Formats: sequence, structure tokens, C-alpha cells
Amino acid sequence: MSNIHILFTIPCYVCKRGMKVLIVAHNVEEAQRLSEYLKMEHFMCDCATQLKQADEMVALYEYDCILLDVSTEKNEVINWLETFASENKKEGIVLLSTDHDIETKIEAFNLGADDFINMPFHPSELLARIKAVVRRKKFDTNGKLYFGNLMVDVFSYKIWVWNNALHLTKKEYFILIHLIANKNRVVTKTVLAEYLWGEDLDSMNSYNFLFAHIKNLRKKLLEAKAGVDIKNSYGIGYQIIEV
Repeated sequence: MSNIHILFTIPCYVCKRGMKVLIVAHNVEEAQRLSEYLKMEHFMCDCATQLKQADEMVALYEYDCILLDVSTEKNEVINWLETFASENKKEGIVLLSTDHDIETKIEAFNLGADDFINMPFHPSELLARIKAVVRRKKFDTNGKLYFGNLMVDVFSYKIWVWNNALHLTKKEYFILIHLIANKNRVVTKTVLAEYLWGEDLDSMNSYNFLFAHIKNLRKKLLEAKAGVDIKNSYGIGYQIIEV
């Protein structure tokens, strides 16, 4: 996939987003339209020009979904999917293609691809497909997530403690949702910070911003009498627990 060109750059303000997506594609104009739409929907996007670069990005950062153009170099993409599946990655994969080759589609699904969309497509269709994949892969819900006495509407970014709305900043919301998605393990501060800030983390000198958001989130959960707490595993990271 050496002929895949990068599509766009994403300004840092997009970090105030919903899901995190890695995009690998080759059509610049199509990608620009896609990026503008995803930005309006509060997504944060990283981009890779080659599959090797995509591997490096997945190793460094956590993503909710990977959008991968398979219009060219199909064999290389299939080999990549096979390796990706063998590593038990959690990211959902949505394949984009201008080719209606049914054999490639079947092989891709057999290797763990979650969805396959023929181009051109309507942006709202892609958005719905991404959300459906993330629901299945990370939450296995219809969009409503329950933990303790919290109810989270994953895609409207709203949270309730019993019937009372819990008002969080966007960063606080994404910390909470990421911890719930990984409730059975400790999320390291590095992984959590990278999920929130992506490559912009390199320009930060410390984790003080993350610590401040965690402190404020804990305070709001306590004041709302939420039946959950964020446990600090000193020197490692954080885990959300029911109390």
C-alpha cells in the first residue's frame, strides 16, 4: 500500500471529541469530506499512509475503530488483516472500497473485519456503521451503557445517576467512558492520556492536566452519589469500581 497518500491533517481542537478513529485511505478529496464530517461529529482522527505506519500507530495508541481503504493492494490488506486478527486487537475495522469484489469481502470478514462499505457512500451511513461497530466491539449494547447506578448514552454523551443528569466536561466524559470500557483492568496513565490527547501528548511536560481532570471527575461522582469510584493504583494508573 505504498501508493496510499495521506488525506488530511486534524487540528488539535478536535481532541474534544467522541470516538477515536485511525484512517488509512488514498483518495484525498473523499478523505477531506470525510474528515470534515467526522470533526463535526466530535471524532478525533489519526492518519496512516501505509499499513506499516498503521501498525506503529495501533501499537502506540488505542482506537475505537480503524477505517481502511482496500481499493488497492488487496493482497497486502488481506495479509495485514490476518496478522491483526492473530494479535487479538480490540479495534473495530470498517473496510472501504470502490470494488464490489465479493471474494475479497468474504475473506475480509473471515479474518475479523467488522463491516465493509462500498464507495461512494453517504457520510451519515458511515457514521452509523462506525457507531454500530463500536457498540458491538467495546460495549455490546444498543448505545446505553450501565455501570453501578450510572446510565450512559454512549453516542449522545449524556450520563445519569439514577434519573439525575450528571454534567461533565468532554474530557471528564471520555475519561469515564474509557474506564468503564476497560472496567476489568487498570488503565495506565500513559494509555489514558494518549487516548485523550493523541500525538499532542508529546508536547506536554507532565500528566498534571490528566490528574486535574481525574480529581474533578471524582468530585462530581461523589457529589452526585454515584455508586462508582475511580481507584488509583499508585505508579500504574486508574480503574473504575463499584462501591
